[in-house]
Amino acid sequence: MSPRPIGFGIIGTGGMAARMAATLRGLPRVSLLGVASGSGRAAGFAAAHGIPSAQDSLEGLLALPGLEAVYIGHANAGHAAAIRAAAAAGKAILCEKPFALNTAEGAAALAAVEAAGVLFMEALAPPFLPAYRRLAGQAAALEGPLHLEASFGAPEDPALRPGLFAPGAGALRDRGIYLLALARQLLGPVESLQAVLRRGEGGVDTHAALLLRHAGGHSAHLTASLEALLPNAVTLGARSGLLRLGGHVMLPESLYHRAAPPPSRQGAEAPGTGLKARLRRSPWLRRLRAALPQERAEALPWGEDPYQWEAAHFCDLLRQGARRSPVLPPEFSREVLGLIEEAEKNSVLF
Repeated sequence: MSPRPIGFGIIGTGGMAARMAATLRGLPRVSLLGVASGSGRAAGFAAAHGIPSAQDSLEGLLALPGLEAVYIGHANAGHAAAIRAAAAAGKAILCEKPFALNTAEGAAALAAVEAAGVLFMEALAPPFLPAYRRLAGQAAALEGPLHLEASFGAPEDPALRPGLFAPGAGALRDRGIYLLALARQLLGPVESLQAVLRRGEGGVDTHAALLLRHAGGHSAHLTASLEALLPNAVTLGARSGLLRLGGHVMLPESLYHRAAPPPSRQGAEAPGTGLKARLRRSPWLRRLRAALPQERAEALPWGEDPYQWEAAHFCDLLRQGARRSPVLPPEFSREVLGLIEEAEKNSVLF
Protein backbone atom coordinates (compact mmCIF):
# COMPACT_ATOMS: atom_id res chain seq x y z
CA MET A 1 0.00 0.00 0.00
CA SER A 2 1.60 3.24 -1.14
CA PRO A 3 1.83 6.16 1.32
CA ARG A 4 -0.61 9.00 0.88
CA PRO A 5 0.77 12.02 -1.02
CA ILE A 6 2.13 15.10 0.74
CA GLY A 7 2.31 18.54 -0.83
CA PHE A 8 5.36 20.50 0.35
CA GLY A 9 6.40 24.12 0.03
CA ILE A 10 9.92 25.53 0.35
CA ILE A 11 10.60 28.85 2.09
CA GLY A 12 13.92 30.26 0.92
CA THR A 13 16.21 29.81 -2.05
CA GLY A 14 19.64 29.34 -0.45
CA GLY A 15 21.92 26.33 -0.27
CA MET A 16 19.97 24.39 2.36
CA ALA A 17 16.68 25.10 0.62
CA ALA A 18 18.14 23.62 -2.55
CA ARG A 19 19.53 20.63 -0.64
CA MET A 20 16.21 19.88 1.04
CA ALA A 21 14.26 20.41 -2.19
CA ALA A 22 16.32 17.62 -3.76
CA THR A 23 15.81 15.41 -0.70
CA LEU A 24 12.05 15.89 -0.57
CA ARG A 25 11.71 15.35 -4.30
CA GLY A 26 13.41 11.97 -3.85
CA LEU A 27 10.93 10.71 -1.24
CA PRO A 28 7.98 8.58 -2.36
CA ARG A 29 4.67 10.42 -2.83
CA VAL A 30 6.08 13.81 -1.85
CA SER A 31 5.43 16.70 -4.25
CA LEU A 32 7.01 20.14 -4.22
CA LEU A 33 4.16 22.53 -4.96
CA GLY A 34 5.80 25.91 -4.50
CA VAL A 35 8.66 28.04 -3.30
CA ALA A 36 8.52 31.46 -1.65
CA SER A 37 11.22 34.11 -1.41
CA GLY A 38 11.24 37.86 -1.01
CA SER A 39 14.64 38.06 -2.71
CA GLY A 40 13.33 37.86 -6.26
CA ARG A 41 14.97 34.46 -6.79
CA ALA A 42 11.87 32.28 -6.42
CA ALA A 43 11.23 31.92 -10.15
CA GLY A 44 14.77 30.81 -10.91
CA PHE A 45 14.77 28.38 -7.99
CA ALA A 46 11.42 26.92 -9.09
CA ALA A 47 12.69 26.40 -12.63
CA ALA A 48 15.90 24.75 -11.41
CA HIS A 49 14.05 22.30 -9.15
CA GLY A 50 10.95 21.57 -11.18
CA ILE A 51 8.61 23.36 -8.79
CA PRO A 52 5.37 24.52 -10.42
CA SER A 53 4.74 27.69 -8.38
CA ALA A 54 7.07 30.56 -7.45
CA GLN A 55 5.79 33.07 -4.91
CA ASP A 56 7.21 36.42 -3.84
CA SER A 57 5.50 36.20 -0.45
CA LEU A 58 5.01 33.63 2.28
CA GLU A 59 1.28 34.30 2.23
CA GLY A 60 1.10 33.31 -1.43
CA LEU A 61 2.87 30.03 -0.76
CA LEU A 62 0.67 29.14 2.23
CA ALA A 63 -2.46 29.72 0.14
CA LEU A 64 -1.51 27.17 -2.54
CA PRO A 65 -4.11 24.38 -2.95
CA GLY A 66 -2.92 21.01 -1.62
CA LEU A 67 -0.08 22.46 0.44
CA GLU A 68 0.22 20.46 3.67
CA ALA A 69 3.74 21.14 4.93
CA VAL A 70 6.58 23.63 4.58
CA TYR A 71 10.32 23.45 4.93
CA ILE A 72 11.72 26.72 6.31
CA GLY A 73 15.21 27.23 4.95
CA HIS A 74 15.85 30.94 4.58
CA ALA A 75 17.93 33.23 6.84
CA ASN A 76 17.92 32.40 10.56
CA ALA A 77 16.41 35.76 11.49
CA GLY A 78 13.17 34.91 9.71
CA HIS A 79 12.61 31.38 11.02
CA ALA A 80 10.40 32.16 14.02
CA ALA A 81 8.10 34.50 12.08
CA ALA A 82 7.72 31.91 9.32
CA ILE A 83 6.86 29.25 11.92
CA ARG A 84 4.10 31.43 13.35
CA ALA A 85 2.67 32.19 9.91
CA ALA A 86 2.74 28.55 8.80
CA ALA A 87 1.18 27.38 12.05
CA ALA A 88 -1.62 29.95 11.72
CA ALA A 89 -2.28 28.57 8.24
CA GLY A 90 -2.48 25.02 9.62
CA LYS A 91 0.66 23.71 7.89
CA ALA A 92 3.10 21.16 9.27
CA ILE A 93 6.56 22.66 9.76
CA LEU A 94 10.07 21.32 9.22
CA CYS A 95 12.34 24.24 10.13
CA GLU A 96 16.06 24.52 9.53
CA LYS A 97 18.12 25.09 12.67
CA PRO A 98 18.06 27.24 14.67
CA PHE A 99 14.30 27.52 14.78
CA ALA A 100 14.61 30.86 16.63
CA LEU A 101 17.32 33.33 17.63
CA ASN A 102 16.55 33.39 21.37
CA THR A 103 14.33 31.72 23.94
CA ALA A 104 11.69 34.46 23.95
CA GLU A 105 11.31 34.24 20.18
CA GLY A 106 11.34 30.45 20.38
CA ALA A 107 8.65 30.35 23.06
CA ALA A 108 6.34 32.50 20.92
CA ALA A 109 6.91 30.28 17.88
CA LEU A 110 6.23 27.06 19.80
CA ALA A 111 3.15 28.59 21.43
CA ALA A 112 1.79 29.24 17.94
CA VAL A 113 2.52 25.64 16.95
CA GLU A 114 0.80 24.32 20.08
CA ALA A 115 -2.25 26.52 19.57
CA ALA A 116 -2.60 25.41 15.95
CA GLY A 117 -2.09 21.72 16.76
CA VAL A 118 0.30 21.19 13.84
CA LEU A 119 3.39 19.01 13.52
CA PHE A 120 6.66 20.85 14.14
CA MET A 121 10.23 19.59 14.03
CA GLU A 122 13.55 21.38 13.89
CA ALA A 123 15.69 20.07 11.04
CA LEU A 124 18.78 18.45 12.59
CA ALA A 125 19.99 15.64 10.36
CA PRO A 126 22.61 13.82 12.52
CA PRO A 127 20.30 12.25 15.14
CA PHE A 128 18.58 10.27 12.38
CA LEU A 129 21.70 8.88 10.70
CA PRO A 130 22.36 5.16 11.31
CA ALA A 131 25.72 5.77 13.04
CA TYR A 132 24.24 8.31 15.46
CA ARG A 133 21.28 6.06 16.23
CA ARG A 134 23.64 3.18 16.96
CA LEU A 135 25.82 5.42 19.14
CA ALA A 136 22.80 6.45 21.19
CA GLY A 137 21.77 2.82 21.60
CA GLN A 138 25.24 1.64 22.64
CA ALA A 139 25.79 4.50 25.07
CA ALA A 140 23.38 2.85 27.51
CA ALA A 141 25.71 -0.17 27.75
CA LEU A 142 28.71 1.86 28.94
CA GLU A 143 29.42 1.73 32.67
CA GLY A 144 29.94 4.69 34.96
CA PRO A 145 29.82 8.42 34.23
CA LEU A 146 30.15 9.24 30.53
CA HIS A 147 32.38 11.88 28.94
CA LEU A 148 31.65 13.24 25.46
CA GLU A 149 34.30 14.91 23.30
CA ALA A 150 32.89 16.46 20.13
CA SER A 151 34.04 19.12 17.69
CA PHE A 152 32.82 20.72 14.49
CA GLY A 153 34.98 23.36 12.86
CA ALA A 154 36.77 24.54 9.75
CA PRO A 155 38.08 27.96 8.72
CA GLU A 156 35.55 29.95 6.71
CA ASP A 157 35.96 33.09 4.60
CA PRO A 158 33.29 35.73 5.34
CA ALA A 159 33.54 36.93 1.75
CA LEU A 160 32.64 33.48 0.43
CA ARG A 161 30.09 32.47 3.07
CA PRO A 162 28.71 35.69 4.52
CA GLY A 163 25.64 33.98 5.93
CA LEU A 164 27.75 32.20 8.55
CA PHE A 165 28.91 35.54 9.94
CA ALA A 166 25.59 37.41 9.74
CA PRO A 167 23.64 38.45 12.85
CA GLY A 168 21.77 35.41 14.15
CA ALA A 169 24.41 33.00 12.81
CA GLY A 170 27.91 32.24 14.10
CA ALA A 171 29.78 29.21 15.37
CA LEU A 172 27.26 28.28 18.09
CA ARG A 173 24.13 28.47 15.97
CA ASP A 174 25.62 26.99 12.83
CA ARG A 175 27.80 24.26 14.35
CA GLY A 176 27.60 24.19 18.12
CA ILE A 177 23.88 23.44 17.99
CA TYR A 178 24.60 19.95 16.63
CA LEU A 179 27.07 19.26 19.42
CA LEU A 180 24.76 20.55 22.14
CA ALA A 181 21.90 18.47 20.79
CA LEU A 182 24.13 15.38 20.83
CA ALA A 183 25.28 16.05 24.39
CA ARG A 184 21.72 16.52 25.59
CA GLN A 185 20.56 13.37 23.80
CA LEU A 186 23.34 11.14 25.10
CA LEU A 187 23.97 12.56 28.57
CA GLY A 188 20.65 13.98 29.71
CA PRO A 189 19.81 17.36 31.27
CA VAL A 190 22.57 19.95 31.63
CA GLU A 191 23.20 21.14 35.19
CA SER A 192 25.88 23.72 34.41
CA LEU A 193 27.63 25.19 31.39
CA GLN A 194 30.90 27.09 31.01
CA ALA A 195 31.74 28.80 27.74
CA VAL A 196 34.71 30.55 26.19
CA LEU A 197 33.89 32.52 23.03
CA ARG A 198 35.72 34.58 20.49
CA ARG A 199 33.73 37.13 18.52
CA GLY A 200 34.54 38.59 15.14
CA GLU A 201 33.51 41.83 13.51
CA GLY A 202 29.89 42.63 14.26
CA GLY A 203 29.96 40.65 17.50
CA VAL A 204 29.14 37.26 15.94
CA ASP A 205 30.86 34.35 17.70
CA THR A 206 33.47 32.66 15.51
CA HIS A 207 34.88 30.13 18.00
CA ALA A 208 33.26 28.49 21.02
CA ALA A 209 34.58 26.02 23.59
CA LEU A 210 32.00 24.62 26.01
CA LEU A 211 32.25 22.48 29.13
CA LEU A 212 28.99 20.90 30.30
CA ARG A 213 28.13 19.10 33.51
CA HIS A 214 25.12 16.81 33.19
CA ALA A 215 22.93 15.05 35.70
CA GLY A 216 24.36 11.72 36.84
CA GLY A 217 27.97 12.91 36.80
CA HIS A 218 28.28 12.94 33.00
CA SER A 219 30.32 15.64 31.24
CA ALA A 220 30.92 17.01 27.75
CA HIS A 221 33.63 19.09 26.10
CA LEU A 222 32.39 20.66 22.88
CA THR A 223 34.21 22.92 20.41
CA ALA A 224 32.67 24.73 17.43
CA SER A 225 34.60 27.02 15.14
CA LEU A 226 34.46 29.12 11.99
CA GLU A 227 38.17 29.88 12.41
CA ALA A 228 40.06 26.64 12.98
CA LEU A 229 40.18 23.18 11.48
CA LEU A 230 39.09 20.87 14.29
CA PRO A 231 39.06 17.05 14.45
CA ASN A 232 35.34 17.08 13.52
CA ALA A 233 34.97 13.93 15.56
CA VAL A 234 32.82 12.39 18.29
CA THR A 235 34.01 10.10 21.08
CA LEU A 236 32.10 8.89 24.11
CA GLY A 237 34.19 7.42 26.92
CA ALA A 238 33.40 5.61 30.15
CA ARG A 239 34.97 3.27 32.66
CA SER A 240 34.11 0.21 30.57
CA GLY A 241 35.26 1.50 27.19
CA LEU A 242 34.95 4.02 24.42
CA LEU A 243 32.71 4.59 21.40
CA ARG A 244 33.94 6.64 18.44
CA LEU A 245 32.11 7.71 15.31
CA GLY A 246 34.05 7.10 12.11
CA GLY A 247 34.00 9.93 9.58
CA HIS A 248 33.10 13.59 9.75
CA VAL A 249 30.94 14.66 12.69
CA MET A 250 28.09 15.50 10.29
CA LEU A 251 28.41 12.43 8.06
CA PRO A 252 29.67 9.42 10.05
CA GLU A 253 29.24 5.99 8.50
CA SER A 254 30.76 3.73 11.15
CA LEU A 255 31.02 3.24 14.88
CA TYR A 256 34.17 2.01 16.59
CA HIS A 257 34.03 0.10 19.87
CA ARG A 258 37.02 -0.13 22.22
CA ALA A 259 36.99 -1.98 25.52
CA ALA A 260 38.91 -0.47 28.43
CA PRO A 261 42.13 -2.34 29.32
CA PRO A 262 42.32 -4.15 32.66
CA PRO A 263 43.57 -2.11 35.62
CA SER A 264 47.29 -1.42 35.28
CA ARG A 265 49.79 -2.96 37.66
CA GLN A 266 52.54 -0.64 36.47
CA GLY A 267 54.76 0.34 39.37
CA ALA A 268 54.32 -2.96 41.21
CA GLU A 269 57.85 -3.94 40.22
CA ALA A 270 60.97 -1.82 40.39
CA PRO A 271 61.87 0.14 37.24
CA GLY A 272 64.18 -1.79 34.95
CA THR A 273 63.48 -5.22 36.43
CA GLY A 274 61.23 -8.01 35.27
CA LEU A 275 60.27 -9.23 31.79
CA LYS A 276 57.36 -6.79 31.35
CA ALA A 277 59.58 -3.82 32.12
CA ARG A 278 62.14 -4.97 29.54
CA LEU A 279 59.42 -5.51 26.93
CA ARG A 280 58.01 -2.05 27.54
CA ARG A 281 61.41 -0.59 26.65
CA SER A 282 61.46 -2.35 23.27
CA PRO A 283 60.66 0.13 20.44
CA TRP A 284 59.90 -2.75 18.06
CA LEU A 285 57.31 -4.27 20.38
CA ARG A 286 55.74 -0.87 21.00
CA ARG A 287 55.39 -0.31 17.24
CA LEU A 288 53.93 -3.78 16.83
CA ARG A 289 51.40 -3.17 19.58
CA ALA A 290 50.43 0.21 18.07
CA ALA A 291 49.86 -1.47 14.69
CA LEU A 292 47.45 -4.04 16.10
CA PRO A 293 43.74 -3.15 15.88
CA GLN A 294 42.54 -1.59 19.12
CA GLU A 295 38.91 -1.13 18.08
CA ARG A 296 36.07 -3.11 16.57
CA ALA A 297 34.44 -1.34 13.62
CA GLU A 298 30.76 -1.44 12.72
CA ALA A 299 29.76 -0.16 9.25
CA LEU A 300 26.66 2.07 9.29
CA PRO A 301 26.33 3.81 5.90
CA TRP A 302 23.75 6.52 5.31
CA GLY A 303 23.27 5.84 1.62
CA GLU A 304 22.96 8.41 -1.15
CA ASP A 305 21.52 11.32 0.84
CA PRO A 306 22.21 12.08 4.53
CA TYR A 307 19.11 14.28 4.76
CA GLN A 308 16.70 11.59 3.64
CA TRP A 309 16.51 10.12 7.14
CA GLU A 310 15.17 13.23 8.90
CA ALA A 311 12.86 14.10 5.98
CA ALA A 312 11.41 10.58 5.84
CA HIS A 313 10.90 10.63 9.61
CA PHE A 314 9.01 13.92 9.37
CA CYS A 315 6.81 12.67 6.51
CA ASP A 316 6.02 9.46 8.40
CA LEU A 317 4.93 11.50 11.42
CA LEU A 318 2.76 13.70 9.22
CA ARG A 319 1.04 10.70 7.65
CA GLN A 320 0.43 9.25 11.12
CA GLY A 321 -1.22 12.45 12.31
CA ALA A 322 1.50 13.09 14.91
CA ARG A 323 2.19 16.57 16.24
CA ARG A 324 5.68 15.98 17.59
CA SER A 325 8.75 13.88 16.91
CA PRO A 326 9.83 11.40 19.59
CA VAL A 327 13.45 12.03 18.52
CA LEU A 328 13.38 15.86 18.36
CA PRO A 329 10.29 17.09 20.24
CA PRO A 330 9.69 20.84 20.53
CA GLU A 331 10.83 21.01 24.15
CA PHE A 332 14.17 19.45 23.15
CA SER A 333 14.74 22.20 20.58
CA ARG A 334 13.71 24.82 23.13
CA GLU A 335 16.20 23.42 25.67
CA VAL A 336 19.10 23.39 23.19
CA LEU A 337 18.26 26.98 22.19
CA GLY A 338 18.39 27.89 25.88
CA LEU A 339 21.88 26.38 26.16
CA ILE A 340 23.08 28.49 23.23
CA GLU A 341 21.64 31.59 24.86
CA GLU A 342 23.26 30.71 28.19
CA ALA A 343 26.62 30.20 26.49
CA GLU A 344 26.36 33.62 24.86
CA LYS A 345 25.30 35.47 28.00
CA ASN A 346 27.65 33.88 30.50
CA SER A 347 30.76 33.33 28.43
CA VAL A 348 34.35 34.40 28.88
CA LEU A 349 35.59 36.26 25.80
CA PHE A 350 39.09 35.86 24.44
